[in-house]
Amino acid sequence: MGILDRLRHKTGSKRLNWHCLEPAPLIDAERGYCLFFSNKAGCTTLAKWFFRQTGHLEAALYYHRWKHHYRIQVYCQIDGYLQSLKRLAAGEFHVAKLVRSPYSRAVSSYLHAVKTVYIDQDMSRFLGRAINPVSRFSFEEFVDYLESTGVTHSYLHHRRQCIEAEISGVLGIHRLLKLENLQKDLATMERDFSLQQTDLRRLSESPHHNKHSERSHQYCGNRVYSRVDAQFPPFADFYDRVRREKIRDLYQDDFRLY
Repeated sequence: MGILDRLRHKTGSKRLNWHCLEPAPLIDAERGYCLFFSNKAGCTTLAKWFFRQTGHLEAALYYHRWKHHYRIQVYCQIDGYLQSLKRLAAGEFHVAKLVRSPYSRAVSSYLHAVKTVYIDQDMSRFLGRAINPVSRFSFEEFVDYLESTGVTHSYLHHRRQCIEAEISGVLGIHRLLKLENLQKDLATMERDFSLQQTDLRRLSESPHHNKHSERSHQYCGNRVYSRVDAQFPPFADFYDRVRREKIRDLYQDDFRLY
């Protein structure tokens, strides 16, 4: 299914089926820009920034503490959103995309999986042992699991950041926003589109962000972390040569495009 078909796809209730573009982009139709992003790549900060720029932040904060509930259940279902998607398909918007280094994103995805239970059953089947809130798994095992599932149609937290429409050239990205340089990149966008200036330090505060210790330069990819661990090593300590090569191969399209 091409991007035009995806953007026009509706459910029986005539509401946009946002699953056709996961995650659904954020579109400021009045100012003429669109934001694409991926899970575990600064999406919460970007959503809060966008809602502040468009006057939705207070409503989003009131609706639910997890801002993506508002994005999915309210913002992406408003009457004008489908029309904005059609305008996007027609090439009427400046398209920006927030991206993150696949190396740090893979570790973030791993820690999220360790602290939650959403892949426990899959990991149990893959590893052949019980995975539960007490018995967890290492980053090495997580990367092996990613190799077994692939990263094209897997969980959004693990999926590659680029989508088929980008790879085929149907969807052009005019500007990349790098999570590692987000304050500067968004400041440039604020200037280019006459938007409000924002201090991202306040918008980036989130209870689900991991706390990291200082880098020890000691490999920890084979260590099994617990849901109750208070802090974790920086992402670089999770890598040895083998794990770097595996992530490079898995996310080769992201490395090539971004």
